[in-house]
Amino acid sequence: SACHEEQLAAMTKEEVTFLRERCGAKENDTLTWFHHCTEPGSNNKANLGYSWQAEFRSYQIWTHPALKNYRYMMWIDSDARIGAKWEVDPIDAMIENDLTLLYAQFPYGSRKNDVEIGNKLTQVYNTSLCGVYADSKYRHIYAKFLKAFTG
Repeated sequence: SACHEEQLAAMTKEEVTFLRERCGAKENDTLTWFHHCTEPGSNNKANLGYSWQAEFRSYQIWTHPALKNYRYMMWIDSDARIGAKWEVDPIDAMIENDLTLLYAQFPYGSRKNDVEIGNKLTQVYNTSLCGVYADSKYRHIYAKFLKAFTG
């Protein structure tokens, strides 16, 4: 696709070489969204299309000029559904607690206790990641540092 070609064209030769190595692509292979790639030192693989959309929504979108006047954004995956009325408005909670990011259902799976992710988050945001918890009556939500990410 054009977007895929633009993405590759914007990369340095070293970045493309690094990407090819991660994706197991030979020099004469055409990289596609469907190449399965891995992080260095990891056995987990994800296709390039999924990985790039994850990078877009976790990094690139935040630097786009069209969003510079916005302070908050709610992103709901296409496969997610809101099954009940929210007792606590997440945007109100972000404003009240001066939060930068608010994740639901994170961390989970194989990354639940991954110190490396904690180190990357601290390096990028200059702070630890907090988990979001609700009181027993769901009237208030609060944040607390995730011990799994503190190294």
